[in-house]
Amino acid sequence: MNAKLRLGFVGHGVWGRRLLAAMRADARVGEVVIWDRDPTRLDSLPSEERARSFEDLLERDLDCVAFALDPREQPMLAQRALGAGFHVFLEKPLALDARSAALVRDAARARGRVAFVGHVVRHHPVVRRAVELLEAGAIGVVRGAVMRRWGARERPGVPAWWVLAPHDLSVLDRVVGGAPAWLEKSGDGDDCRLRFRSGRGLRGELHVAGARGPQRLSCWLGEQGVLVVDEKSSSLHRYASPSVARSALERLEAGWFDVERFLDELSELSGEEFKIEGDALSAEVTAFFDAICLGTPVETDVEEGYRVVRALESGSDFGKTTSRIVSLKESTKSTPLTAKAT
Repeated sequence: MNAKLRLGFVGHGVWGRRLLAAMRADARVGEVVIWDRDPTRLDSLPSEERARSFEDLLERDLDCVAFALDPREQPMLAQRALGAGFHVFLEKPLALDARSAALVRDAARARGRVAFVGHVVRHHPVVRRAVELLEAGAIGVVRGAVMRRWGARERPGVPAWWVLAPHDLSVLDRVVGGAPAWLEKSGDGDDCRLRFRSGRGLRGELHVAGARGPQRLSCWLGEQGVLVVDEKSSSLHRYASPSVARSALERLEAGWFDVERFLDELSELSGEEFKIEGDALSAEVTAFFDAICLGTPVETDVEEGYRVVRALESGSDFGKTTSRIVSLKESTKSTPLTAKAT
């Protein structure tokens, strides 16, 4: 593809503006047309970049449509964009229930379009390096994972579980495959801790909390050692200590895992440190446009997005929880989807 990509963009809120800036920075992007359900968000844009409605955007001569939209309305609009023949970039989570996610997946299959899901952490350079090390056997066969993701942009009406957990579930999907089987749960959707068993005999624990932190940490336990991934500092630490890993696995098997105690234990060891530079968002955007322009396989495609939503739904339903997803109408007063820009 030699011509510049013509990009449609849906959602011009805080995150949408950041994502759009990253997409504009790619030299392959040319014309951009933007629509938001709140037309006042487009006031600062030149008139030729504003779509009057979502229908108006779909009628433009575009190559792809990117969504930075609430997951309660994204599936319906994504199906329409796919039906119109556009490649799509979709925010995570793909949807808030497996049925809606399946409809988007099926629409992408039917039209043979790129349907890229924004599991941005999968494109974080430190996470990509961690996956490479794990798959290369740097700590032997992986037997356990302890994942902690604290602190989130508030999304009214949507529990933190649905905002934060997609990142770690996407990484698990890549590393071990198969949906996690939930074993025990503590807390609700805004501060939620779950123990699980996953593919290849892996045991794990995932803790998400919107109001704590911020912290982005995962500890991988293998037969030959430990790999600690810290996204905030873009660093990896590998510890070649089978005995420490074995002791940690025993505690993980027995019940809730004490992360602070474990990190204190590791601080007494001599480990190998990796500092990884790079920006996750720009890497993600590059991967999306590479898929369109070069035919590069998509790692975080709509098939994976569907599997992640199924895991999210089963985790949300597991045990007793007091949180709920409220409707978009309940959480915000908004104009109709066909609102005209002024």
